[in-house]
Amino acid sequence: MLRKLVEGQGGNSQKKFVNITMDENSNVSDNENSSKEDDIEEDEEHDDDDCIIIDVGGTKHKTRMKTLSKIHTTRLARLAERARASGKREFYFDRHPDLFPYILNFHRTGKLHVPLHVCGPLWKSELDFWKIDDKDIQKCCWVHYISYEETLEMIEHFEKDDRHTRLASQKVPDNAKFWQRYRPKLWRGLQDPYSSRASM
Repeated sequence: MLRKLVEGQGGNSQKKFVNITMDENSNVSDNENSSKEDDIEEDEEHDDDDCIIIDVGGTKHKTRMKTLSKIHTTRLARLAERARASGKREFYFDRHPDLFPYILNFHRTGKLHVPLHVCGPLWKSELDFWKIDDKDIQKCCWVHYISYEETLEMIEHFEKDDRHTRLASQKVPDNAKFWQRYRPKLWRGLQDPYSSRASM
């Protein structure tokens, strides 16, 4: 069964959805002309007063304020509240237009997925902007998202090792005390067992 948007009859500008069915003989039946009133299903959810347009980076998205209000803690939920109060129905955000459909879909379905073509920090900044907790990310996308944090931890570890190596290789003055002269060598031996024969 398909649904079709039709204009009202007799100058009535009201729009409604009607069912279109196909029988076994591939005959299409448009229920708009059907005499049965029960066959016509109006989309009661479709209310232009509830619609809102969100322009993200030049790409417009039309949705319902009720959809945005489903997840109360987000920036879009607050935007819907503001739109209801002010009567303003169009808003612009200078954000990445390819990422916003994922944000909007989260409000529609309650399931947050991570776009695979985006690195973790960029997605994290989008989530932070829209006030969405990364704990809402679906399990199927979690590994892709978290991989950037693991990478950051490794980079921090390498940078820390690099700092220790630089400190250990600094020139020690000749008049330095015994411990000041041998501490860098001892440290290097503990950090890298292959740095000298004595440390092996």
